[in-house]
Amino acid sequence: MRRRARELAMRALFAHTQGGVDLEEALQHALSAMGGEEDPYGDPLDEEGVAFARRLLEGFKAHQEEVDRVLKETVEGW
Repeated sequence: MRRRARELAMRALFAHTQGGVDLEEALQHALSAMGGEEDPYGDPLDEEGVAFARRLLEGFKAHQEEVDRVLKETVEGW
């Protein structure tokens, strides 16, 4: 369940940062895509999994400047 929740959070985060989509909108879109026909892993998340993904995204929002700084310092070609 946590692996799928982290995947959900990463899908939403990618859409938010790369596509300029509002984070909540990105989360809802990613959630609707999980478990659909195009999702290779299949199983949708339960409420606990979605809540965990939300907490991960809230943590990112609270520490976005620090995350960006660490990425710039450590990842080549970012």
